[in-house]
This record gives sequence, C-alpha cells and structure tokens, in this order.
Amino acid sequence: MDISKMQEQVTYFRDNLMKKQNQTLKINIWLSLFNKIESLDLENPETEKAISRAYSALYDYITDKPTDRKARRTYMMAYDDLVRHLKKTYGLIVKGAFLSISMAVGIGVGILTGLLTSTVETPQYALTVALGMILGVAVGNLIENHYDRQGKLI
Repeated sequence: MDISKMQEQVTYFRDNLMKKQNQTLKINIWLSLFNKIESLDLENPETEKAISRAYSALYDYITDKPTDRKARRTYMMAYDDLVRHLKKTYGLIVKGAFLSISMAVGIGVGILTGLLTSTVETPQYALTVALGMILGVAVGNLIENHYDRQGKLI
C-alpha cells in the first residue's frame, strides 16, 4: 500500500471536485487521516485492509462510476467500516461526531424543558430549544477539543 500515492490522488480529487462532492465523499477527513497515518501501526493487516478497501471504493466511485448509486453505497459502507476500525483499534474520532450528537441531545433537552416550563399564555419553546442547542454545541466543542489535544481527532 503506497500511502503517498493515495494522498496525492485524494489531494487531486479535492482540488478537482465540487465543494459539495468533497463534503459528501469526506475528502478532507481522508487528508486528515493521511496526516495521522504516520503514527498508526500499519503493520496491523486489518488497518491496511480497511484503508485499502475504502480507498479503492473511493477511487472506483470517482473515476469509473460517479453516477452509480451502488458504487457510492459501496464507498460509504467501506468508509464507515474504516472509521469504525480506526475508532475501535486506535481510539480515533471523526471531527464533528460529538458535536452533532451533543447538539441533538441539547435540542431534545430544550424541547423537554420548554414543555415542562411553558404555560398556555407564554410558550417558551423557541427560547428553550435555542438554549438547548447552544448548550449542546458548547458541550460537543469541549469534548472534541479534548480529543484534539490528545491527538485522536481526524
């Protein structure tokens, strides 16, 4: 597995794809992964297999079948398998994972608080949902900053 060649190709994809395609295919996460890969144990055959499988699916999808839904699904499944493997084996977390989870929990807490504290005359749903979301974003950022300081955020 030639990591430098993969990194060069993914950089080429990032430069030549539209912004929405880069976000959908998670190209920036690939580049972060390549920066972290030096510290990973590539002697682990499962890691090498997961990276190769996801990269091959990405390459096939972009170069051969950009309109094929099955090829996109194959890539996304291989990518998810890679992320799960990296989390299980090395404790690496994808940027934004905790932020989205904590924001959803914050909105839920905001809705619940709004239902419990509002009256018929003064509904407070909008205020409590907004405060819950802000609280969720703050907690998510704290967690992600913690993982980033440990070097476990890709």
